[in-house]
Amino acid sequence: MNAALFLELLNGGAVTPEAIWLVLLTIYLTKEARRRGLHRFDWLHLPPSMNLILAIYICDAGVTLRSVTVWYWRRFGGGSADFGPIETGLLTIGGGLIVAGFLCKIRAITAPDHGDGPWITAMLASAIAVVALVLLR
Repeated sequence: MNAALFLELLNGGAVTPEAIWLVLLTIYLTKEARRRGLHRFDWLHLPPSMNLILAIYICDAGVTLRSVTVWYWRRFGGGSADFGPIETGLLTIGGGLIVAGFLCKIRAITAPDHGDGPWITAMLASAIAVVALVLLR
């Protein structure tokens, strides 16, 4: 199978369940926030279960944005050209959400027992990896 077509199918096929998942997470977080009587600034100090769901939401929103961007680029004529400025921007935002989401997942799981050390270490390791990838290119 053509690699470009395979990439299009992979990303296009993933978009539907990803979008449905994000809608369901939005509904869950909204209902849970109402049940708990949370207000705008309470989202900075969520209960552990909601903290993890929000982390998953952030990460998955980035995955969805990345999948939609790659699918759209591939489907509508970009398959043989480089990403344009819009695609590059959307991929950067999606990638940033994915990294932030993973860091939030680490924080949600480890903070109660180990404090902020694990997620800060992961953030620093990620930054070092990015710098190394740029320098060793």
